[in-house]
Amino acid sequence: MGITKVGITNYCGKNFYKLIDSILKKLILFFKTTKNKKLARAALSAIYRSHRTEPFLLKIQKQENFIVHCNELISRNVFLDGSFDFIKFEKVVSIIKTNNDMTTLVDVGANIGTIAIPALTRHYFKEAILIEPEEKNFQILMANIYLNGLIKKVTHPFIWKSTKIIIMGTIEFLIVLSKVTHSMRKILGQ
Repeated sequence: MGITKVGITNYCGKNFYKLIDSILKKLILFFKTTKNKKLARAALSAIYRSHRTEPFLLKIQKQENFIVHCNELISRNVFLDGSFDFIKFEKVVSIIKTNNDMTTLVDVGANIGTIAIPALTRHYFKEAILIEPEEKNFQILMANIYLNGLIKKVTHPFIWKSTKIIIMGTIEFLIVLSKVTHSMRKILGQ
């Protein structure tokens, strides 16, 4: 007959991979377009869990994109929910904004940019000074700044490894920081 076992295996193998490819594309499209948030979150959770041995994942969203760690709480929340504590930030900003002209965000402990990047892309602030003590987070923070086209809005991002920080205009900075801390405690019920 001319049909060999190898020929059948190659034919079935190619069709099998085409079938798997087609199914995966349809599943991905389904999860991207579904209105069911629990189902979409479950799919994202499965993707996140299956990549624990990888160093990074990319989270693409409408407003901002993030490179995230594959085994870290803040990154997990960003990958699954699109943000980490940004709703709390918006509440604080709504309180402070009424009495202050807010142009520069100072984010001490900026992590991978989960507050600063949306704050800049959504125009809460015109610019930001970002401080991150952990080198791996700092590297991802810088990548996320570039990924979102914010390099011109971020002034002097740096790694802060010292236990002391000296800021010009310390009194004014501490007064603002004190107001922010007081407002945050009020919002968070602490």
